[in-house]
Amino acid sequence: MDLPVEFKKFDFRYDSDDLFDIMFGDEQFLIHSVMQVNTRVDFDKWLATQFAHNYHDFYVLRNKETHGLVGFIYSYEYSSIDLNCRVCCFLEKKYRDVGIGAICTMQFVDELFSKYPLRKVYADIYDYNEQSLKSIRDSGFTEEVCLKDYRYYQGKYYDMHTLALSREKFYEVFKRILSNKNNKNG
Repeated sequence: MDLPVEFKKFDFRYDSDDLFDIMFGDEQFLIHSVMQVNTRVDFDKWLATQFAHNYHDFYVLRNKETHGLVGFIYSYEYSSIDLNCRVCCFLEKKYRDVGIGAICTMQFVDELFSKYPLRKVYADIYDYNEQSLKSIRDSGFTEEVCLKDYRYYQGKYYDMHTLALSREKFYEVFKRILSNKNNKNG
């Protein structure tokens, strides 16, 4: 599948406005539970702090034709001692349910495993984000932890699932996907 999406390293000059719109849009609950930010200036300061202390690799995902923002993907809590990190992928609504999220995540994980000596990659997903849970499980991630009633959202408590993908499992799944693709094209 040739993705209509391109990965671009985040650039404050070009991407900050779009990221602000997403993170303060009606779906911010999918990204952050608490963000102590009230203005655009506060957001830029908060974001700079995240880049300095939390985010590791951060890409915006842009439509190849229109260059409009499709979403973003990043790693965080990178540990060179434990050899793991966490990943997060967010897509605008119109790009969900077509496999773009799973493919972008697999490409990103491939990059992480290629660049760093990581042993595992983790993702935290809440029950109310059913699309992401299904997509990440279909990508080969397996659940390792479920924290019951972890997040309160819209009058109800939701579980948080921590899923993981090891380097070995990733390349086992990734090779199978690539060989299926090559067999269809050959």
